[in-house]
Amino acid sequence: MRILPPVHLRAVDMDPLKRLVTTGLVLLGLALAVAPTAAQQVSEADVKAAYLFNFTRFVDWPEGTLTDAHPFVLCVVADSSMTALIEKTMQGEEVKGRPNQTIVPASVEDARKCQILFVGRTEAARARALLAGVRDRPVLTVSDAARFAASGGMIQFIREDEHVRFIVNVEAARRSRIAISSRLLRVAASIEGAPK
Repeated sequence: MRILPPVHLRAVDMDPLKRLVTTGLVLLGLALAVAPTAAQQVSEADVKAAYLFNFTRFVDWPEGTLTDAHPFVLCVVADSSMTALIEKTMQGEEVKGRPNQTIVPASVEDARKCQILFVGRTEAARARALLAGVRDRPVLTVSDAARFAASGGMIQFIREDEHVRFIVNVEAARRSRIAISSRLLRVAASIEGAPK
Protein backbone atom coordinates (compact mmCIF):
# COMPACT_ATOMS: atom_id res chain seq x y z
CA MET A 1 0.00 0.00 0.00
CA ARG A 2 1.34 3.41 -0.95
CA ILE A 3 0.72 6.38 1.35
CA LEU A 4 0.33 9.71 -0.41
CA PRO A 5 1.93 12.82 1.05
CA PRO A 6 -0.48 15.13 2.90
CA VAL A 7 -0.41 17.79 0.17
CA HIS A 8 -2.49 15.53 -2.10
CA LEU A 9 -5.22 15.07 0.51
CA ARG A 10 -5.68 18.64 1.69
CA ALA A 11 -9.30 19.30 2.52
CA VAL A 12 -9.18 22.83 1.11
CA ASP A 13 -8.69 21.39 -2.39
CA MET A 14 -11.98 19.42 -2.20
CA ASP A 15 -15.53 20.65 -2.44
CA PRO A 16 -17.73 19.84 0.62
CA LEU A 17 -19.47 16.87 -1.04
CA LYS A 18 -16.19 15.22 -2.04
CA ARG A 19 -14.82 15.84 1.45
CA LEU A 20 -17.90 14.19 3.00
CA VAL A 21 -17.68 11.17 0.66
CA THR A 22 -13.92 10.82 1.21
CA THR A 23 -14.30 11.06 4.99
CA GLY A 24 -17.11 8.48 4.89
CA LEU A 25 -15.04 6.07 2.82
CA VAL A 26 -12.03 6.46 5.12
CA LEU A 27 -14.21 5.81 8.20
CA LEU A 28 -15.85 2.80 6.51
CA GLY A 29 -12.41 1.41 5.64
CA LEU A 30 -11.26 1.84 9.24
CA ALA A 31 -14.40 0.19 10.58
CA LEU A 32 -13.98 -2.80 8.27
CA ALA A 33 -10.30 -3.09 9.16
CA VAL A 34 -10.97 -3.37 12.88
CA ALA A 35 -14.28 -5.28 12.78
CA PRO A 36 -13.91 -8.92 13.78
CA THR A 37 -14.15 -11.41 10.97
CA ALA A 38 -16.37 -14.46 11.20
CA ALA A 39 -13.27 -16.56 11.90
CA GLN A 40 -12.40 -14.38 14.90
CA GLN A 41 -15.83 -14.59 16.49
CA VAL A 42 -16.37 -17.21 19.15
CA SER A 43 -18.70 -20.00 18.08
CA GLU A 44 -20.96 -22.15 20.21
CA ALA A 45 -18.58 -25.06 19.61
CA ASP A 46 -15.63 -22.95 20.86
CA VAL A 47 -17.51 -22.21 24.08
CA LYS A 48 -18.36 -25.89 24.63
CA ALA A 49 -14.73 -26.93 24.06
CA ALA A 50 -13.57 -24.29 26.56
CA TYR A 51 -16.16 -25.47 29.08
CA LEU A 52 -14.90 -29.06 28.76
CA PHE A 53 -11.39 -27.94 29.67
CA ASN A 54 -12.62 -25.71 32.50
CA PHE A 55 -14.83 -28.43 33.98
CA THR A 56 -11.61 -30.25 34.89
CA ARG A 57 -10.82 -27.45 37.35
CA PHE A 58 -14.08 -27.86 39.24
CA VAL A 59 -14.46 -31.64 39.28
CA ASP A 60 -12.66 -34.17 41.45
CA TRP A 61 -12.40 -37.82 40.56
CA PRO A 62 -12.20 -40.57 43.20
CA GLU A 63 -8.79 -41.26 44.73
CA GLY A 64 -6.80 -43.72 42.62
CA THR A 65 -8.62 -42.81 39.39
CA LEU A 66 -5.85 -40.50 38.19
CA THR A 67 -2.44 -42.08 38.43
CA ASP A 68 0.89 -40.41 37.72
CA ALA A 69 1.71 -42.98 35.08
CA HIS A 70 -1.27 -42.10 32.88
CA PRO A 71 -2.43 -38.92 31.14
CA PHE A 72 -5.83 -37.36 31.78
CA VAL A 73 -8.08 -38.81 29.05
CA LEU A 74 -10.89 -36.86 27.41
CA CYS A 75 -12.94 -39.03 25.08
CA VAL A 76 -14.93 -37.44 22.28
CA VAL A 77 -17.77 -38.96 20.28
CA ALA A 78 -18.83 -36.12 17.99
CA ASP A 79 -18.61 -34.92 14.43
CA SER A 80 -15.10 -34.42 13.08
CA SER A 81 -15.14 -30.61 13.37
CA MET A 82 -16.11 -30.70 17.06
CA THR A 83 -13.57 -33.43 17.76
CA ALA A 84 -10.81 -31.36 16.10
CA LEU A 85 -11.85 -28.24 18.01
CA ILE A 86 -11.73 -30.05 21.36
CA GLU A 87 -8.31 -31.52 20.50
CA LYS A 88 -7.05 -28.02 19.62
CA THR A 89 -8.43 -26.55 22.86
CA MET A 90 -6.84 -29.27 24.98
CA GLN A 91 -3.51 -29.29 23.12
CA GLY A 92 -0.60 -28.48 25.42
CA GLU A 93 -2.80 -28.13 28.52
CA GLU A 94 -2.22 -29.96 31.77
CA VAL A 95 -5.11 -31.37 33.76
CA LYS A 96 -4.68 -32.08 37.45
CA GLY A 97 -0.92 -31.77 37.01
CA ARG A 98 -0.61 -34.27 34.17
CA PRO A 99 -0.65 -34.15 30.38
CA ASN A 100 -3.94 -34.82 28.69
CA GLN A 101 -4.91 -36.99 25.78
CA THR A 102 -8.00 -36.62 23.58
CA ILE A 103 -9.22 -39.84 22.00
CA VAL A 104 -12.20 -41.19 20.10
CA PRO A 105 -13.20 -44.37 21.95
CA ALA A 106 -13.80 -47.37 19.71
CA SER A 107 -15.25 -49.59 22.41
CA VAL A 108 -16.82 -49.60 25.86
CA GLU A 109 -13.44 -50.69 27.23
CA ASP A 110 -11.84 -47.56 25.72
CA ALA A 111 -14.58 -45.36 27.20
CA ARG A 112 -13.95 -46.80 30.67
CA LYS A 113 -10.40 -45.38 30.51
CA CYS A 114 -11.77 -41.83 30.08
CA GLN A 115 -12.05 -39.22 32.79
CA ILE A 116 -14.49 -37.23 30.62
CA LEU A 117 -16.71 -38.63 27.87
CA PHE A 118 -18.22 -35.96 25.62
CA VAL A 119 -21.00 -37.04 23.27
CA GLY A 120 -22.13 -34.62 20.55
CA ARG A 121 -25.86 -34.40 19.89
CA THR A 122 -25.44 -35.85 16.39
CA GLU A 123 -23.78 -38.96 17.82
CA ALA A 124 -26.08 -39.69 20.78
CA ALA A 125 -27.56 -42.87 19.25
CA ARG A 126 -24.12 -44.22 18.31
CA ALA A 127 -22.77 -43.51 21.79
CA ARG A 128 -25.59 -45.17 23.73
CA ALA A 129 -23.53 -48.34 24.39
CA LEU A 130 -20.53 -46.28 25.52
CA LEU A 131 -22.66 -44.28 27.95
CA ALA A 132 -24.22 -47.46 29.33
CA GLY A 133 -20.73 -48.95 29.73
CA VAL A 134 -19.50 -46.05 31.90
CA ARG A 135 -22.67 -45.63 33.98
CA ASP A 136 -21.79 -45.47 37.69
CA ARG A 137 -18.07 -45.44 36.85
CA PRO A 138 -15.84 -42.41 37.57
CA VAL A 139 -16.29 -40.92 34.08
CA LEU A 140 -17.76 -37.42 33.81
CA THR A 141 -20.34 -37.65 31.02
CA VAL A 142 -21.11 -34.48 29.06
CA SER A 143 -23.32 -33.87 26.03
CA ASP A 144 -25.33 -31.29 24.16
CA ALA A 145 -28.05 -33.84 23.33
CA ALA A 146 -31.58 -33.01 24.44
CA ARG A 147 -32.66 -34.51 27.79
CA PHE A 148 -29.14 -35.87 28.43
CA ALA A 149 -29.07 -34.87 32.12
CA ALA A 150 -32.61 -36.12 32.69
CA SER A 151 -31.57 -39.46 31.17
CA GLY A 152 -28.68 -39.95 33.59
CA GLY A 153 -25.90 -37.90 31.99
CA MET A 154 -23.93 -35.64 34.34
CA ILE A 155 -23.62 -32.36 32.43
CA GLN A 156 -25.79 -31.21 29.54
CA PHE A 157 -25.07 -28.12 27.45
CA ILE A 158 -28.10 -25.99 26.61
CA ARG A 159 -28.75 -22.69 24.82
CA GLU A 160 -30.33 -20.04 27.00
CA ASP A 161 -30.78 -16.43 25.85
CA GLU A 162 -28.16 -16.87 23.10
CA HIS A 163 -25.62 -18.20 25.61
CA VAL A 164 -24.25 -21.69 26.17
CA ARG A 165 -25.17 -22.82 29.68
CA PHE A 166 -25.30 -26.22 31.32
CA ILE A 167 -27.45 -28.45 33.50
CA VAL A 168 -25.81 -30.64 36.15
CA ASN A 169 -27.24 -33.96 37.31
CA VAL A 170 -25.64 -34.22 40.76
CA GLU A 171 -27.19 -37.61 41.50
CA ALA A 172 -25.53 -39.16 38.43
CA ALA A 173 -22.19 -37.64 39.50
CA ARG A 174 -22.64 -38.88 43.09
CA ARG A 175 -23.34 -42.44 41.87
CA SER A 176 -20.04 -42.30 39.98
CA ARG A 177 -18.18 -40.87 43.00
CA ILE A 178 -17.40 -37.67 41.08
CA ALA A 179 -17.39 -34.51 43.19
CA ILE A 180 -18.58 -31.37 41.42
CA SER A 181 -17.50 -28.13 43.07
CA SER A 182 -20.16 -25.85 44.52
CA ARG A 183 -18.56 -23.06 42.47
CA LEU A 184 -19.48 -24.92 39.29
CA LEU A 185 -22.97 -25.70 40.59
CA ARG A 186 -23.58 -21.99 41.33
CA VAL A 187 -23.15 -21.08 37.66
CA ALA A 188 -25.23 -23.99 36.30
CA ALA A 189 -28.49 -23.09 34.59
CA SER A 190 -30.17 -25.79 36.70
CA ILE A 191 -29.34 -28.73 38.93
CA GLU A 192 -31.09 -32.06 38.66
CA GLY A 193 -31.11 -34.88 41.17
CA ALA A 194 -30.40 -32.62 44.15
CA PRO A 195 -32.11 -33.49 47.43
CA LYS A 196 -35.26 -31.42 47.90
